Amino acid sequence: MKTGWKTKPLGEVCALLNRGISPKYLEEGGVCVVNQKCIRDHRVSYERSRRHDVEAKAVNAARFIQLGDVLVNSTGTGTLGRVAQVRDIPAEPTTVDSHVTIVRPKSGKFFPDFFGYMLVVIEEAIMAAGEGCGGQTELARSVLAERFAVSYPTSIDE
Repeated sequence: MKTGWKTKPLGEVCALLNRGISPKYLEEGGVCVVNQKCIRDHRVSYERSRRHDVEAKAVNAARFIQLGDVLVNSTGTGTLGRVAQVRDIPAEPTTVDSHVTIVRPKSGKFFPDFFGYMLVVIEEAIMAAGEGCGGQTELARSVLAERFAVSYPTSIDE
């Protein structure tokens, strides 16, 4: 490892590492909900997102995605482990469903794009870490937080 770099478990460098909500879907109104279909090729696409009824079930403010968050598909054979960083501020309040984990770095710890690339580098290992069978593979939050380590420079300028 380079001088001036650290290696820490992913959970220790994150301000938030949680799955999204179990939405109550609407055709119109409410808030935008990103699902697994929206996370492909390391990009977030809102075209296949759906709508959640906040009147039926409130959304905690921390669960709205933010610029720099990395979204990780956390269920399903063939989709589990795909990662994409939120590189543009969403056009409206947007959350994720319970099949996606929001991985939010601690403020000021990383150059934003670097954090996203760190998770792209470990994407294949994340894909292999799912547990379960019959298409019901899942990635536990604790596995993501504790089993995966990331290496990064202590200087953001670096």
